[in-house]
Amino acid sequence: MKPFLAPRGESNVLFLSVPRDWESVSQDLSLIPEEDRPLFALSLFMFTLTDQCLYTYYGSAYDNWRRKTMFPKFGWQGYGFHNATPFLALWAPERDAVIRPDALLALMPDFVRFMTNEAIRYFKENLPEVDMNGFFSAIQHDDSYSFDEGQGVRCFKREFDAFLKASQPG
Repeated sequence: MKPFLAPRGESNVLFLSVPRDWESVSQDLSLIPEEDRPLFALSLFMFTLTDQCLYTYYGSAYDNWRRKTMFPKFGWQGYGFHNATPFLALWAPERDAVIRPDALLALMPDFVRFMTNEAIRYFKENLPEVDMNGFFSAIQHDDSYSFDEGQGVRCFKREFDAFLKASQPG
């Protein structure tokens, strides 16, 4: 993972640049203690998913989000910067045995509750123009949601889909 600042007028944006399929995940995460890697992967996934969803579906709220959070972008370079699918943050460490799938799966129910509750709390306080049902639905219906590699990705989707179903009235 190579951090760099955005070119041409996008001030104060940090990019975490990885190879296209994050082939360097073992080396990149080697600095993180093994027991903390599942939480790192979930954190990277959460802010990447949220950032990309807001950018794509809630453009009017995005500038305010960027100013308040300054979360880095996650992706790869090649004729410009390309956003990686957020699901790569879960899949690549599992694929290369950098994290144990069982460690990730054990955290997933609590993680999905935390992610959704924190999004609701944060947007209510800071971005009230973002409709939460629409936001969660946008995540579920985005093209990136078709990514289906790895136990961690599938577990997240099961838990997230169950959350959405349970939160529907009637």
